[in-house]
Amino acid sequence: MRGRIATSDVARTLPRCPISEISKRLAVILLCASAAAAQAATITVNSFEDRPDADLTDGVCDVDLVTPGLQSTLRAAVQHANVTPGEDTIAVPAGTYRLTIRNKAAEAQNLGDAAAGDLDLTETVTIAGTGASTTIIDCKKLKDRAFDVQFPASATISGLTIVNGRTAKGESGGAIRSTGIDVNISACVLSRCKASDDAGGFDLRGNTASLSDVWVDACSAKDDGGGIDVDDGTLTLARCTISKCKSKSEGGGLESSGGDVLMVDCTISGNKAKRNAGGISLEDGGTLSIQRCTVAYNKSKLGAGISVTDEANGANTCTVVNSIFAFNGKSNSDRALTSDGGNVDSGTTCGFELSNADPLLQALAASGGLTPTHALAVASPAANFGVAISCLGTDQRGVPRSVPCDSGSYEIVFAAK
Repeated sequence: MRGRIATSDVARTLPRCPISEISKRLAVILLCASAAAAQAATITVNSFEDRPDADLTDGVCDVDLVTPGLQSTLRAAVQHANVTPGEDTIAVPAGTYRLTIRNKAAEAQNLGDAAAGDLDLTETVTIAGTGASTTIIDCKKLKDRAFDVQFPASATISGLTIVNGRTAKGESGGAIRSTGIDVNISACVLSRCKASDDAGGFDLRGNTASLSDVWVDACSAKDDGGGIDVDDGTLTLARCTISKCKSKSEGGGLESSGGDVLMVDCTISGNKAKRNAGGISLEDGGTLSIQRCTVAYNKSKLGAGISVTDEANGANTCTVVNSIFAFNGKSNSDRALTSDGGNVDSGTTCGFELSNADPLLQALAASGGLTPTHALAVASPAANFGVAISCLGTDQRGVPRSVPCDSGSYEIVFAAK
């Protein structure tokens, strides 16, 4: 049986410090805890220049120590967030931010130093613009991508446009690359970005990422994934559009190699690949779930809408529900897909419930929401064709789905339905 410890025994185990000394030590502990908690902060960018932080050891974001006040550039804000423990937020007001400080030394690529070249994110950070139409990051003179999220960092990026990104030779991810733990991108546009390898727009290499209300437009890759490329990662796309992207090999819009991809209420339109998979390429034992999406007008020699036959490194799994595959080159798919119902095929290659049907798609256009869609004509055979179990939430524009709902990413609004 355990005996009770007497108060006198406890007293004998304590260090013999005067009360004043204990108070001093407690004050120091509280001060240190307060300082650690205060390190995570919001940094507001207030300069359109591209200049690095003047002193990364002084605890403030400032590119000019002589001029009164803090002069915070986007580059300096990223540098400051990288050396500050805790999750910082970088607020990027409306305007055009032209990144110009090139990293010319090839051996200096990807060292995690945001002082030159792309903005390496090495600590968890939130970067918030005011909207894709108002906050613009232009990488034309940089000749590099905008952001490189590096392990073990995570990043949340929202409300901005990245334009004219361009990778160095042999690099992937023309706008954003991630090897980090988790990346969340929302309400953004990635436009006219190029990669000398894969992923003209966004490159995911392992771990997880989610893109919501993102438009990847007119991006290109010299190898695979003109818009997006996934290598062994888990990617969720919601209410996204990938359009007019090009690949000189496979996956004009998106390629997934061994990845796990979920696409919900998305549009893949007008992309091109020189070899196969003008729209989507699934290979190396990847899994893909396509829910309430429209895949149309993509071009390539084989499987212009989607290609799933490259299984040299494992069997691919692709399931489709309440979606439209229409007018993709010579074939919408290079093999019959697994259908969970409510799917429309303008040809016969997908093995859907409704084949040889013209869904009466209108031109890709802004019709509500943050990303463009193909509206459906009222007489479309896709109207009310969706299976009820997947008639959930809203369409790509945020319009509530009816039951039965329409196939594809666009829900027709009738006066009474």
